[in-house]
This record gives sequence, C-alpha cells and structure tokens, in this order.
Amino acid sequence: MLQGPPSLHPSADAELDSVLHDRDGFLVGAFRCPTTHPRFNDSGPIQNDIFVFPRSSVRIRHAGGPSFVADQCVATVYNRGQIYDRRAVADEGDRSDWFAVPRAAALDAVLAHGLEPGVDGPFAFPFVSVSDESYLAQRRLFRRVQQGMTARAVEEEVYALLDDIVCEAAARTPRRKVASRRDMGSRELREIGEAARAMISARFSEDWPLARLSERFGVSAFCLCRAFRKATGTTIHRYLLTLRLRAALDRLEDPEAGITALALDLGFSSHSHFTALFGRSFRETPSACRQSLGA
Repeated sequence: MLQGPPSLHPSADAELDSVLHDRDGFLVGAFRCPTTHPRFNDSGPIQNDIFVFPRSSVRIRHAGGPSFVADQCVATVYNRGQIYDRRAVADEGDRSDWFAVPRAAALDAVLAHGLEPGVDGPFAFPFVSVSDESYLAQRRLFRRVQQGMTARAVEEEVYALLDDIVCEAAARTPRRKVASRRDMGSRELREIGEAARAMISARFSEDWPLARLSERFGVSAFCLCRAFRKATGTTIHRYLLTLRLRAALDRLEDPEAGITALALDLGFSSHSHFTALFGRSFRETPSACRQSLGA
C-alpha cells in the first residue's frame, strides 16, 4: 500500500508491496506481509488516498480510533498520511490488494454521495462492508491489470470501483447532506451522461481521453465517468469498444475490406488488439465471423 517512507526501509518496502500500475496518480498494487515480518505491526504512514480489499484477516486500528477486523467482507480506506497499526488474526498475515486515487477524485466521490470529508483527508470512515458485486468487480479488475490493461481503462474502472465503495459507505452512514457544485442530482448526471454518449456515438472511431471529455462538459473526470455510468450502466472505455466492435460486423460483410485497415480505421491500435477484443466479445475470430456472415 506504499506505506511508510520508502527511504527508511527500501528492502522491506520492496518485498511487501508489488505495484502493478502507476500512472497519473492512479496506482494498483498487492500487499503481502507475513506476521513474522518486522514491519507487520507498524508499516508506517500511508502515502496515498487508497481503498484496500483484504484477502486475509487482520485487525486494524487507525490512530485515535477503535480497532476493527479487516477481512474479505470489507474494504478498508485510508487518507494520505494515515497512521495505523496492525495485529494478527490469522497465521497467514496480511494479504490485500489496493487501489490509490488522486485526492481530487476521492473528494469528488465523497461529495457526490453527500458525505462530509474527514478532518485529515477525503475519507471520514476507516472501512465499509462491500457487496458481493463490488468484491467480484475488484478481483476482476485486479486480474485485468495484471494481464496488461490499458492505462485509460484502468483509470475509468478504478473510478467506478471508488464510486461503488463510497456509495456503499454512504448507504450505511448517517449524514448531513453536503452542498457542493460537484454534488449533482440524478437528472443532471443523466443529462451529462447522455450528452457524452451522443458525442462519442457520433464519432466513435476518434480518440476520447477523459481530459478532453471532462473539459468539454465542464466537470471533473470522476463526475463525468459517474454520469456516464448512470446513463449507460457501463464505462466510456467499454462503451467505445462495444460501438467499434459492432461497427466491425458491418465492415466485415464487405469481402474487400482488409482486417488490419478495418481495425485501424475503427480506432483499434493494431490488428492483434482488434482480433483479441473481437474474440473476447463474439467468441470467434474476425475471419471466421466474416464467413458466418456470408461475406
């Protein structure tokens, strides 16, 4: 979890944390610490705003707060600089996977769900019970990151996971509604989501980085992704891929259309990228599909 000043314990940190993705403030990693490790009880302050999914059972206590059991039924949450300690529950020690986000995104998520930020950071809650759907979603996301997920897709998927976690915290937390320019109603969210969908649907072969879209609609990247999910039930990246792949079915009916040219024209980075995604969605190769369509 990128815990503690790395310069103080370089070898210890290297063996505890494995960072799988690190770009633009979004990090994904795995933390593995046996009970026998000298830093098991005290790993130092957290260096990022993160949420963590335990894969074993340990007892965690944030400084100034009560201890709680962190296991597979909860996600633990930390503000940057958080001091805490850990105690053993099971012999296997601490095994967990974690996701770090930029502070602005964490604040957006908290305010979007009507929660008040904490005194020392965006998160005022140390943990939250997670649904089966959220737990499965983070396991799938972690595996996809391990397999080489693109940076843009990672960013959107982590936004979605953050949104779900804070939503679950809000549902369980008595709170005073926080008024904020970022706290949009469901109608406004849907309108932004539909407008974004209309824009990319009309020009789906173009590149649509989140910065370009969020600037166009005058909202943060987190708010844009949240609005799009409200409107469509999926992420912008996945929606774009779906549009491109279904458009490919039309193009494949033309026997003169080369598959490489088709792929590049639709916005895929290469023939192999297109073929892999096509096979994952339609369970056959583009060539086989072309034959089945009678082209």
